[in-house]
Amino acid sequence: MRGFRARKLAALVRKFSQARKGQATIAGFLSRRSSYPSAALPELPPRRLHRANAVRNIRADAPVRRGDQTAIGLIFSKQAPPQRVLTLQLTNDHFVIPPGDPDFRVEARGTLPNDATLLGFMPHMHLRGKRFEYNIIRENKDDNSHGQPPYQIEPLLRVNYHFHWQMSYRLAQPRFLKAGTELQAVAWYDNSAKNPHNPDPGAAVRWGEQTYDEMMVGFFDVAVPASVDKWRFFVRPKN
Repeated sequence: MRGFRARKLAALVRKFSQARKGQATIAGFLSRRSSYPSAALPELPPRRLHRANAVRNIRADAPVRRGDQTAIGLIFSKQAPPQRVLTLQLTNDHFVIPPGDPDFRVEARGTLPNDATLLGFMPHMHLRGKRFEYNIIRENKDDNSHGQPPYQIEPLLRVNYHFHWQMSYRLAQPRFLKAGTELQAVAWYDNSAKNPHNPDPGAAVRWGEQTYDEMMVGFFDVAVPASVDKWRFFVRPKN
C-alpha cells in the first residue's frame, strides 16, 4: 500500500510540474473514508504563501484511535511574482438581532487606503445569515441631483447565504480600485421561527464565536505590488 501511495504521489507531482508558470498548486489528500475529493488551488501567489493551508481530517464515527497518512504537493514558480494577494475584511461586531426578526440588516463600510485590484469575495455569517452584498459607494456630486440620495450605490455582489454551503466568489475580470474607494458590505439575518437552522428564535443575538451567536464579516481579496505587505498597505499616503 505504501508503494502504491508513493507512486501515486510521484505521478501527481509530475502532472503538476506541467502547470502554467506563475502558479502554485496545492493538492490535499484525505483518507479513503472522506467524502471530499482531492483539491487543487491554482493561481496562488508562488513563493509567497504567508498563511499555512491545512486540512484537518476528524473521524467523528471512530471510537478508537486510528492512523492516517496525508500528503501535499507544492510546485513553485522559478520567478518571483509581481503581485501578492491580501485578504481584507469589512466587519461589524456591534449589533443586536431582535428576537423573531425575519430580515434584520447590518452594515459595514470602509475606504481603501491605497490602490488595489479587487479579485473576489467571501461573506461569512452564522446560522441566521440570509443574504449578503458588497457595493461601491460614490458621493453624488451632480449639481442637478436635487431630491436624489447623497450617494450612488454600485453593486459588486449580491448572494443568498447558507451557513453549511459557504462560497467564495471570484470576479470574472479583476477590477482596479483607486485609493479612497468606499466599499460597503450589507448582511441580512433571519432570526424567526421560519428559519429551520435557527437554534433559538426567542434570543436576542449578538456577535460571538459560537455558532448560535452571529458574525458579520465581508472578506475580500485584493492584489497589490509584491513589495507591499498588509502593514504597508494600510499606511495612507499623506496629501
